[in-house]
Amino acid sequence: MEAPILPQEILDEITDCVAIGDPETLKGLSLTSNNHFLDRARSHLFGTLHIFTDIPPKTLTILEENPTLFKYVRNIDIKFDFVSPEHVDLQTTLSRVVDHLTGLHKLNLTCHFYLEGTPWREFSPVSQVLIAKLIAYPISHLSLAGFLDFPNQLLPPFHDLLRLEVGAFTSFSPTDAEYDGELTWRLKFLLYASSGHDGIPLLSFPCMRPAYSTLVIIDLHLENMEQHVDAWAFLQEIGELGDTALEIINLLYTQPLDSRHNVSECFYESIRAGRTLPSFPSLRYLGIDHTAHRHTETFGALSLGSPFLPYFPSSVLTKTALPLLEVLNFNFLTIWHGGVFTSTQLVTLRLGEEDYPGWDQLDLVLSDKCTLPRLQAARLLTMHKYHKNRSGPSLEEGKTLKEVCRKQRAENPPPLPKAGACVPLVDIGLEDTCSLFDKAARNVLRTSYLST
Repeated sequence: MEAPILPQEILDEITDCVAIGDPETLKGLSLTSNNHFLDRARSHLFGTLHIFTDIPPKTLTILEENPTLFKYVRNIDIKFDFVSPEHVDLQTTLSRVVDHLTGLHKLNLTCHFYLEGTPWREFSPVSQVLIAKLIAYPISHLSLAGFLDFPNQLLPPFHDLLRLEVGAFTSFSPTDAEYDGELTWRLKFLLYASSGHDGIPLLSFPCMRPAYSTLVIIDLHLENMEQHVDAWAFLQEIGELGDTALEIINLLYTQPLDSRHNVSECFYESIRAGRTLPSFPSLRYLGIDHTAHRHTETFGALSLGSPFLPYFPSSVLTKTALPLLEVLNFNFLTIWHGGVFTSTQLVTLRLGEEDYPGWDQLDLVLSDKCTLPRLQAARLLTMHKYHKNRSGPSLEEGKTLKEVCRKQRAENPPPLPKAGACVPLVDIGLEDTCSLFDKAARNVLRTSYLST
């Protein structure tokens, strides 16, 4: 009696599981049956090429001796050396493969940087041509990090780009390039996490505008007033379209240690300017985080209060209809560098926002079923913690700084009676609500991220 023949979908699933759980066995599996396992196994064996100075010689030899295998290369991860962005070995390797990548899907370009990115002009002409060739492929995912004044004329030709990630120390050439063709970007995911630059000119590039109606996830990291203003202008332009696909907005405000910028000024600016979030009909998650790094030695000279809570959320959400919003996350974190606090400082350490009135207004905003009819979970949290190795016992009854904050919050919870009655989960930093909120947020984020 012949053994039953499994559907190819099942055999592909077996191959995928082996590739994830036991990659070393994958080569042997691919040799057991040309018909059943070989093609799927090759998609894993050659699916991603990591190029720092060279591809492993054996892999490169196999590809060159069997050019048809290049079709399995879907992802390329290239890391240029910041000391020598014209690295000869890397150029030689790229030259041997760049014209054969007919199946290229994802491109990750990183220039190793020390304190800042590498200017485009410092790349050799050969490297510039090779990068341009790679970007000219119909890729759907592009990630850039460590490139200064990257020529934006390389960007408009994208017709299939769905995901764009702009990493640390990356900027684009200062003037918009002339482009006569049709601008057909249809981005679903945009991550901007560059640092060290004023403003985000990328958001106003002509090639970005066709993507306004297709973006599902926007993740912007902001560290100065110019970036803050550009980000909110960008959201306003998208909102003016009316019908958008936007489901996730993440804004992460960061104030590095010893930064010349006071990021809290961004929240004052929003309140003064009357900035409000547009009414996005598909938005399911809104997250706005502020992380500030400070020296413990400056504790006595600082005002720990912030307009972030409760004024900022009240200001940006007032009269904003978000019919599908399920999760709202406003999180203010201060990370303290240096020594631990003294007992006296811990006694006087407050969560900050209780210095401000205005919780009654925020309570009304969160409990308004006309504007937020599907809100399931809201986090309104101010927290302090020590940097890295400073998370050990503090000087108050052996409690950690995190526990001190939770104790204060439990004793003096913000007054949100209406929101507490209308919203199933309101997380103010207590231990039992934190994990529940994290789970609710993950459930919403997972479905949207999978769609991109």
